[in-house]
Amino acid sequence: KVNDAAQAVTAAEEAEEKLRGELAAAGVDPALRRLLDAHGERERLAGEASTIAATLTQAEKEHTKAASALTKARTEAKQAHQALEDAREAYQAAVATDRAAALRPHLRVGDACPVCTQTVTTMPVVPATRHDSTVAAAEKAGKAAKKRAEAADAAVEHRDRAARELDRNLAGARAHVEQIQGRLTALEERLDGAPGPDALRRD
Repeated sequence: KVNDAAQAVTAAEEAEEKLRGELAAAGVDPALRRLLDAHGERERLAGEASTIAATLTQAEKEHTKAASALTKARTEAKQAHQALEDAREAYQAAVATDRAAALRPHLRVGDACPVCTQTVTTMPVVPATRHDSTVAAAEKAGKAAKKRAEAADAAVEHRDRAARELDRNLAGARAHVEQIQGRLTALEERLDGAPGPDALRRD
């Protein structure tokens, strides 16, 4: 549709230019020539309006798609940062457990705990899992979560730039449509009640 409209605009411009040459050669009345020029301009603008309308429709579709992609990227980034925070808490818990396990061999019932200073009444149960492996796994998970969060932030930035660019394109297309419609309205008012181009050519 865009190509068809573009071809129509080109054809109208060529026809207008040809007509102007013929009128100049024939010594047509200037007032009549201005009316014919106005008809030619209206036809050209109508073709241009069709072209820009198709462009505007496409720009609106791309803008809607980009806005949706940006919303999705922001949601994924929020989830990634929550996962990173969870991973940090898991790592801190693993480190705390590891430190507690390191103190276990030095505790005696009746002695003061070196951490909380309270008297030890019962010995803590030693987990079957090695604490160093738990800390290492939590650290590995935290690094992976950080990479995902950074990638998610980069995706948001990329989507945001694309959306902003499409915002500008859409605003430009809308402004162009308004400009053309304004010129067409003015020409319609000017030509209201005037003979059509074919009648003017016969005169």
